[in-house]
Amino acid sequence: MAKYLKEDLKKKGFKVYLTRSSDIFLTLRQRVEIARQNKADLFISIHVNSCPRNYVRGIEVFHLALKYFDNESKTVAAAENAPFIGEKIERFPFGIRRVLWDLIFTENNAESLEFAQVLTQTFRKFGFKVKNKGAPFYVLKYAYVPAVLVEIGFLSNYREEKRLRNVYYQQQVAEIITSAVMALNKRYSRLFRR
Repeated sequence: MAKYLKEDLKKKGFKVYLTRSSDIFLTLRQRVEIARQNKADLFISIHVNSCPRNYVRGIEVFHLALKYFDNESKTVAAAENAPFIGEKIERFPFGIRRVLWDLIFTENNAESLEFAQVLTQTFRKFGFKVKNKGAPFYVLKYAYVPAVLVEIGFLSNYREEKRLRNVYYQQQVAEIITSAVMALNKRYSRLFRR
């Protein structure tokens, strides 16, 4: 599905980097680091869900809710992200770097929330059952760019498990995410470098 999404976005003129193109394990930190190294403008983390209750189904879109970003997390993020804020940022005292990171975090968080809402609305428009939730996931918390995590279905649900194997379904989900990226790009034309 991620490969279909990559192709769809490339056709629309976006540069796309996958954190992995084969079934290898990368730590969450490595995934975020790949986005940083490639100077990403948006981070989309795609997953397949599971639940002990096999009747649970649908798509879940996660964004970082402010309640999950405490002062300690902000301090860690400021330290880890300082080199990525701008080219001579290290010359500033840590306190100023932290304020700059706070400003960037606030803007990224607003754009992440907006993207999550656009994504949720787009899925609903195509008849999908979808929930939009705040979560403290690492890739949402420590990405230095707007970020969402999308659970594209439940493997624990027999019907969804069959659907997830279907190429048409995978392409449809990729097209929906592409539509949401395009909608966000219209609102924030400065957000995405093509």
